[in-house]
Amino acid sequence: MVNSLFISSTHFWNAGLVRDLFEEADADWILNCCSPSGSIEDKQIWTPASKGTFSLKSTYKLLSSPVSQTVFPIPAEDWKKLWAMPLQDRLKLLLWKIAWNALPCKINTCWSASPTEQELSCSLCHNAPETLEHLFFGCQIACMAWMESPSSLNFQDLPSCNIGEWIHLILHAGPLLHLPLREHPHFILFAAILFDSL
Repeated sequence: MVNSLFISSTHFWNAGLVRDLFEEADADWILNCCSPSGSIEDKQIWTPASKGTFSLKSTYKLLSSPVSQTVFPIPAEDWKKLWAMPLQDRLKLLLWKIAWNALPCKINTCWSASPTEQELSCSLCHNAPETLEHLFFGCQIACMAWMESPSSLNFQDLPSCNIGEWIHLILHAGPLLHLPLREHPHFILFAAILFDSL
């Protein structure tokens, strides 16, 4: 828990411990965060339950509600296609995390109340805020890699999409990008490896 990173009985960061546990940039970022001033203890809360405690009943209600069935970033058929692909499980999981926008990029991990442009800028090109959309499809480094791919794609010519729509595009690249059917599995493998490399 976060309170284990404070000096005992205070709300000051234990700088030595933070630097031991985290990479230098992450440690600097943590040490620059304001610590809470009150004496409220950390606790875990299960937000779908009114009392904040986990139960199977609240999980069932959550999963069977109409809202939970409409929040998926890509259609159910795409999930089936993704898990059935002849890719390493590690790459399938990576594509799944990207579709859910669950990879740590600067926009997803910046907790500062008013982050600077530099704090949010792309780690590769420093020209735009680091979102997954930018990192994998808009960054000039990624764009060069896509152009050098066997399919020579220029994603900057395509309309702006959210990350789920990009993953849908990758999974259906054959018809959407006019790739021959025989090249489609190779394209998906290339995309997954490129994402893993960036």
